[in-house]
Amino acid sequence: METVAYLIVRVVVGLLLAGLLGFGGYIMSNLFVPPAGAEEHLLVNVRLACVGVGAGLGALAGWAIRDETRPPIAVLAILAFGGGFLGAWAGLEFAEGNADHYDAWTRHLQISRTTVFSAAGGANLLTLAGASLLNWIRRNS
Repeated sequence: METVAYLIVRVVVGLLLAGLLGFGGYIMSNLFVPPAGAEEHLLVNVRLACVGVGAGLGALAGWAIRDETRPPIAVLAILAFGGGFLGAWAGLEFAEGNADHYDAWTRHLQISRTTVFSAAGGANLLTLAGASLLNWIRRNS
């Protein structure tokens, strides 16, 4: 039962910090990346990478809790950053198709909010799945 409590704490801490740090990554990308230009796809990918790295770092913070069931942190880092980037990309694609088109400011807020929340969810989901799989393999071997 102790591992279930650790798992719940890891997920809650990871989601909260992934959301906050993903939002911080979005702010940092807005400070240093111009809003538009000739290479717009590159700029969007840089923004998604900033959000994904922030969400990945937040998801990893939940796994910094030391106990006997923690898998190797390097594997979790790869999963967290990959999940953060994929979540941000999926959130952006979803939001661009479903955001309101009548107000540019509201549309921008909807897209950025969906991107950050999706990055936080993706980073935590992939990290949780990888950690669960690694713990299951460790117990059965």
